[in-house]
Amino acid sequence: MSTGGLPRAVLQAAFDVGDWREVQPLPAGKSQHHLLTTTRGRFVLRCSYRSKHPEAVRFEHELVAYLRARGFPGPEFVPTVEGEPCAQVDGRLWRLAWFVAGQPASAGIPGQAEAVAEALARYHQLVVDFSASVPTPEAPLMPAALAERLAAVPTEERFVPEDLVAPLRFALAEGRAIHRRLEELYGVLPATTIHAGCRRGSALFDGGVLRVVLDFDSAHHEARAVDVAVAVHDFAKVYGDPTSPEYKVHLDRAVAARFVDAYQGVSPMTPEELEAVPLLLLAKRLKRALGRYARLLAGDPLSPNDLRKIALELARVRSLGQGGDLVSALPVAGGRHS
Repeated sequence: MSTGGLPRAVLQAAFDVGDWREVQPLPAGKSQHHLLTTTRGRFVLRCSYRSKHPEAVRFEHELVAYLRARGFPGPEFVPTVEGEPCAQVDGRLWRLAWFVAGQPASAGIPGQAEAVAEALARYHQLVVDFSASVPTPEAPLMPAALAERLAAVPTEERFVPEDLVAPLRFALAEGRAIHRRLEELYGVLPATTIHAGCRRGSALFDGGVLRVVLDFDSAHHEARAVDVAVAVHDFAKVYGDPTSPEYKVHLDRAVAARFVDAYQGVSPMTPEELEAVPLLLLAKRLKRALGRYARLLAGDPLSPNDLRKIALELARVRSLGQGGDLVSALPVAGGRHS
């Protein structure tokens, strides 16, 4: 990623972190990230995606400051010289945090998944009493989001290529069944400000020691079981051979069980939450597949990658819910494991 478009002079004036020495691009997702080295140390300079609102940045910074004050390993943000959480330049939001050295969680290092699970449970305990100066970000709850995707897919199969008809019928049938059960469960699922992105890349380790939990930018109000479902899927995902049709399809159920057990050891989940975890995991997979079907039926051509993603998500659903037994698809639904 080039740093040619970096408004260097404006940002140097906005953040009091010493003289700039070097700026290097870092791999990132939706936002641009740079490693900034100054006379005072190293920082991560981030330019948020264009749809990000200043209030959302303020919420995230207040949330992380609240967590850090209570011993949670969140990033340390640097305010602007005017005390603001970010600098606005040409409609883009720039912010700064101290750099933390570490490696993302890896499936090959024992104990890391459990450490993240315990941190996630601790986060859920702490955030119950958090109150920000701006409203908590809102997003459609999972049942509503899944219902929206189901409604966006017409039943007229004549618009669907023949080889996609059977997978579409499967996705609709599974999606409707999961939606019905989630609608029943959501009235009793504990809700909070979830992290919404607890994955391997959001936790940095020094060997077996958790250094920092990152990526609070999607935090919003939801059932806390959604966080567990997202994390279980990412930490238990089996990669294997990239050329195999089984690549990233299956979950290591022992890892899934250990993750949930570690979470339970800090903050026990209700029976309804334990039932909801695999349902939510499946709902997210189906939501993605149905989103691509909706695009196809709206007249947008699907790329080979779109078709591959549909097949991948539905293969995951089949792997996790053999015979429609959604509750027992993951061992976590039965409670604690030895």
